[in-house]
Amino acid sequence: MSFTYPFARPSVAVDCVVFTYLEPQLKVLLIERRSDPFKGCWALPGGFVDIDESTDMAAGRELSEETGLTMINLRQVQAFSEVDRDPRDRVISVAYFGFVSSADSTVQPGSDAMRAEWFNVKQLPELAFDHARILQTALRKIRELLQLHPVGFEFLEDVFTLTQLRILYQTILGREHAQEDFNQRMQGLNFLDKAIGESDVSNVSADRRYRVNQQRLEQLQSIGIGYWI
Repeated sequence: MSFTYPFARPSVAVDCVVFTYLEPQLKVLLIERRSDPFKGCWALPGGFVDIDESTDMAAGRELSEETGLTMINLRQVQAFSEVDRDPRDRVISVAYFGFVSSADSTVQPGSDAMRAEWFNVKQLPELAFDHARILQTALRKIRELLQLHPVGFEFLEDVFTLTQLRILYQTILGREHAQEDFNQRMQGLNFLDKAIGESDVSNVSADRRYRVNQQRLEQLQSIGIGYWI
């Protein structure tokens, strides 16, 4: 027996906040909208969830269709459900954030996007809908997460120096860290291995090259380590 729900129902959408890092700038990916509402305005990549997909699936699909980016690890930020957030209809949006390295940051606009470009998070255009709020919420989420877990290595190449890592964290968090103190914290957490060819000495060097030991990093991320930085 079929059943028709007698009450009005909201639509569900997804929005993707994808960041890259071009030293010393943290950048976010925006698209120029092809259609109304807000035609010609900059917005986060995203769109409506199809009837046969989850929000996770929809986020990956919309990001791929509008920017060409694929295989991005997207994590949920939260839902945004203000009644008047979309002039078309009653729309609830589930927001996601993700990281991509500069080497993988080439984008190709498609679908509803006329253009897709990276913007410095400190120099943003006016954004459509409530996307400025979504973006700021995602930034706050990343900063909170970064203080509890070592994250963000997707921004870096496989091999990097501690100076590069410190500058990255300073850029995201918006505050300075003394190099010596930062190095000692890295050494204490024991999730970095010296890159092949680096000398085998006990102290951590700002200019020596390292790579992440993924197994030890995942162990740290699973338990959380408090405000470590």
